[in-house]
Amino acid sequence: MKILHYRVFLFLIINWGCIVADPDIPEGYNSYEKGGEPEAHINVWELSQYSAVLKINIASVGNRKLTQLRACYSETNPLPDTTDWVRDIYLQYKPDHEELLLSLPDLEPATNYYCRLYLANSDSGSYTNSVVFSTKAPSDDSSWEKVASIPWIEEQYACGFNFADRYFALSSLYPVEGGNKLIEYLPEADEWVKRSVLPFGCRVGPVAVVAGGKGYAGLGDIEVITEDGSHRYYSQQDWWCYDPETNEWERKADIPARTTGMMAAFGIEEKVYVVTSTDYWNSTPMQVWEYDTRSDAWSRKRNFPGDKLQRASSFVIGGRPFVFTGITNRMEEGGNVDDNKVEYTSCMWEYEANTDTWHRRVDFKGGGRERMVAVALDGKGYAGFGVQPVTETYLIRAVDWWCYDPDTDRWGRRSVLTDWFNIRPSISFALRGHVYIGSIYDGVWKYVE
Repeated sequence: MKILHYRVFLFLIINWGCIVADPDIPEGYNSYEKGGEPEAHINVWELSQYSAVLKINIASVGNRKLTQLRACYSETNPLPDTTDWVRDIYLQYKPDHEELLLSLPDLEPATNYYCRLYLANSDSGSYTNSVVFSTKAPSDDSSWEKVASIPWIEEQYACGFNFADRYFALSSLYPVEGGNKLIEYLPEADEWVKRSVLPFGCRVGPVAVVAGGKGYAGLGDIEVITEDGSHRYYSQQDWWCYDPETNEWERKADIPARTTGMMAAFGIEEKVYVVTSTDYWNSTPMQVWEYDTRSDAWSRKRNFPGDKLQRASSFVIGGRPFVFTGITNRMEEGGNVDDNKVEYTSCMWEYEANTDTWHRRVDFKGGGRERMVAVALDGKGYAGFGVQPVTETYLIRAVDWWCYDPDTDRWGRRSVLTDWFNIRPSISFALRGHVYIGSIYDGVWKYVE
């Protein structure tokens, strides 16, 4: 079957008659003797990379009133039913308007989907035959626009404060003359301006989050190069608050634990949560610490239940925090670390702060990787790029970009950006309805869906 060009109809006449068992259909509910046989027609009306619109014609509902009308669709099941993805379209059906449009959003590009209808009247219920359609493939980098560079390339920028209408990036890792910088991005001019010097100097893997209208940063490691050229890392426990209105920093209570640079952190209303560990690789679980901005106090929460991670990613969607991907070392028998068994994970977890519990969510569909950029906007999470393995010894830089819908717990591929090298720490943020990513070598890019 060949899908015709965009907005060209593919007329598929589907007869009512494929009857299968389904948990939502009572036993013996497939007789048409009293009501007559309904009949439906489906046309593929419109296709894009991420959605499809199907045109449905209800040709006949028999001698009884139509009581149920659902669209079932799937990527993998050629005969989708109500255990797959379902859209209830009964309320859209009007007896005097036999035609209606069915929109299927949040699909993946270049993917086959199967779809069929479930219809029922007062005496019978069954499925139509199945139709298949294919979404369009992303062909280029047209969703991305390069808008700025980062002028201070002698430093690296790996985190920042993402306020509702302002973004500040914190430099890290390399000390330079004049101290490490806090810089702000001005979207109206597509340029950066220096705001202050960081009071805690350079760090490896610092934390930076927004909570209660202010920015909080610190922790991470200080890197020291010894006389023999080796690198040593010293964990830091200091914690600082930044006020964007006064451009001033204030020292806050230290975290009462040794931390490492393998952290995920996020802010929820007036509180900050830090996921960390006292050691890089051993059997000690990852700890979760809560910081209350109102009382300037830290408290220990339940441990993170997943693998011990480095270079994981996170975003907060409508107050719901998610932590995903990263690398982990597998343990040998006896609890020792096997340095030769580094694994790239695709797992994803959601934290429920009110109950202090973690919930496993669907895996990131792009596969295991590390150092992804991630940001939330308009009820969705966006993430991509990073580094992923091809073999045990060969890594590649990923160029794909994905969207996560927390309501359906689904990842969908959105675009590619082949000019994004992502070979150094990167930043990502949302401003004025757009997602931005940036690094010192690649500059700043804006995503327009």
